[in-house]
Amino acid sequence: MLYKSGIIVPTLELERNDEKLVQKLAATLLQQNLDQYSDLAVTNDGHPDSQSWAAIQKREGIRVYKKSTRQQRQHIRAQAATGNSTAKTAKVPPSLLLMGAVKGSLDDLLYATAASSTEAMLTKSKFINDGVVASKVLARIIEPTMADPMHFLNVTWRYCALSEPRDYVCLDVAGWSNTDRGEQVAYHLIHSVGFDVLPSYEHKGIARVNMSVCWIFRQKTATLVECYARGFYDLDTSNAMLNSISMYTIASQWLSCSKLISYAQSMKLARLMNRAKGHVSSGCSESNSGDGRFRNSAHFPSQSIPSSTSSFGDSIVLLSTRREPSRMSTSCCKLCYKTFRFLGASRCVCQACDQDVCSRCTIKETLCLYSKTRQHVRESKKNFCKHCVAGAMRSKADALVRDDFIAAARTHHSW
Repeated sequence: MLYKSGIIVPTLELERNDEKLVQKLAATLLQQNLDQYSDLAVTNDGHPDSQSWAAIQKREGIRVYKKSTRQQRQHIRAQAATGNSTAKTAKVPPSLLLMGAVKGSLDDLLYATAASSTEAMLTKSKFINDGVVASKVLARIIEPTMADPMHFLNVTWRYCALSEPRDYVCLDVAGWSNTDRGEQVAYHLIHSVGFDVLPSYEHKGIARVNMSVCWIFRQKTATLVECYARGFYDLDTSNAMLNSISMYTIASQWLSCSKLISYAQSMKLARLMNRAKGHVSSGCSESNSGDGRFRNSAHFPSQSIPSSTSSFGDSIVLLSTRREPSRMSTSCCKLCYKTFRFLGASRCVCQACDQDVCSRCTIKETLCLYSKTRQHVRESKKNFCKHCVAGAMRSKADALVRDDFIAAARTHHSW
């Protein structure tokens, strides 16, 4: 895949032993982060210790905190006391913490978070604006299945333009887990890993740096999901001003999690829209063949699906290449039955059910769509009737993804 910076990121072929090491590392890191999450001391109103964490960004009930420099100095002194001779000069990467809540369901949050393909990563970043300019799945180690459709483990590459261009090679794992108190949580863990065979792009001014971030979500009430993230970025620069600017930029990008529920809604509507157009709906992932086609790697690793199809388990929408048959328009709205132009109501067509509705019964939603060439993602506003929007909101994310597996299986057997 060629990016604007002119670099081509190769895929990664892992030996079985390497895959096992990555799986073991992911399991260890996840448990460490779950323990940190459970052990974090918070006040009665849900804030961390103000002597340890200072709030630096907030949006819609979500706050991002930075670990205080005093706590970092104490950490260095503690390391020095253990006999670590390099601790006095060691650089401790600044840590960030996110806490808050968003309206919605835990299923929908994981549905939006679990981007298991290159296209899904790009689509998600475009919609929520998380600061990732380019990304790619380099290797798939654990793929989504019918039994666990939102669990995966990949090795991924991300390019971010902060105060200076930087990229990351990380293990990327998402799914369901439980805390030591038995609470069900959804998680998304991203942690830097190194592979000698992967090139760096320092000659193009892109620094390869390290990061480690774990997102944890828990259903707090029937309508609220608790959001938690903790991690660090080793920005590999001695320029304190650039470091500070980058950390504030990253903190602002973390707040994009407030858009995840809206993104889940847009994926559901995109799924309805593509099914209405007769496209195949399946949990497909990008083929490594580079032929511009999709394959369902969870069930049919050798079966290709032409690029006119789409994937909704991974939230992929490809623009239709076939011409739709002509349709007969009606004289009144299918929801309120009022004649068009009555009190200024104009005619719209719902992109999900293909019915005529008035503008008063229409909701315009933003979707992120792939162009036919699949070289970029673009935003497009589409009209949906209130009935279809409400139906999409009520639909269960895990059931939708499983339906897509079944649809893909039927398509495969029909061939």
